[in-house]
Amino acid sequence: MKEKQRKQLSGLGSFLLILCIVFFAALIVRLPHLLSNGSFFDGDEAIIGIMAQSLLKGDVSIYFLGQNYGFSLLESTSVAFFLTVFGNGIWALRLGGLLLFSVGITFIIQTFRLKGHSNKALFFIGLLLVSFPSWYLWGMMVRGGYVTSFLLMSILFFITQQKQQNVKWLCVAGFFAGISFESHVLILLTFAPIILNWLLNSLNKWKAIVVFSLSCIAAITVCHLFYIDDPVWFKPELNFGIQTQWDQLAYHLGDIISGFSNYHFFTAGFKLSPWLSITVIGSFALFLILIIKFSLTAELTERRVVYLFIPILFIYLF
Repeated sequence: MKEKQRKQLSGLGSFLLILCIVFFAALIVRLPHLLSNGSFFDGDEAIIGIMAQSLLKGDVSIYFLGQNYGFSLLESTSVAFFLTVFGNGIWALRLGGLLLFSVGITFIIQTFRLKGHSNKALFFIGLLLVSFPSWYLWGMMVRGGYVTSFLLMSILFFITQQKQQNVKWLCVAGFFAGISFESHVLILLTFAPIILNWLLNSLNKWKAIVVFSLSCIAAITVCHLFYIDDPVWFKPELNFGIQTQWDQLAYHLGDIISGFSNYHFFTAGFKLSPWLSITVIGSFALFLILIIKFSLTAELTERRVVYLFIPILFIYLF
């Protein structure tokens, strides 16, 4: 028993050490932006700040204020911690988001570390994640579920890569998937193929699916019970008309380069350099080539993940 506790403490110590390194690396990478005149927060982030202030006074909100979706408790809690250190201001908001983002990256690094990858490989994986362009800003923005969902997807990635799969792991994975559903369902959707493949590879796949699903439903139910008396000011309307879907597709394809490169900030637009467009298009082409090669050479259980991504991509575009 003592040996097991010693290993657990050792594992926790290494996790915290990696977390500290990742957090400060992510902060250093973002300092040019944070110290520039273009560093500001918007209304959504301000609401998370208000939620954090209320949390310090004992008023707990599960969802983004005025909505019945957008699980934001983790974001408001993280910001509340930094409010006690830095007071009200943009630094508490940015560092609150960056802490959750860093915890997510640490889980990804730990996953590869436990798989036996070298420290050199872990260094480059970490460097890629802390500086990835699409998350350069969003990795430190608390806007009601985005960075929370990234953290939860990282935890689910860690769980689904473990050799063990028992009822405990299935319950934990289902719980985090349920919370992620309430945080940002579209981010969960992109990770769904990996979860499905993990469940379908179980020795007793139907038992695994049932346990996972019940745990997921339980987490969603508990979240909704907490906000049952909260006011809801905004309910988005769904429009599945053909013209609307076609407009959505045109918007996604027309904005894909600036969106992926992070060369936009909400409604602000910047003229893209030719080299940037070529780089982004080249990265997509390389990714497509690797996917095709993987589909032709991988085992059936691994190819299944790629095949499951196809309907997910179709749903995303429309």
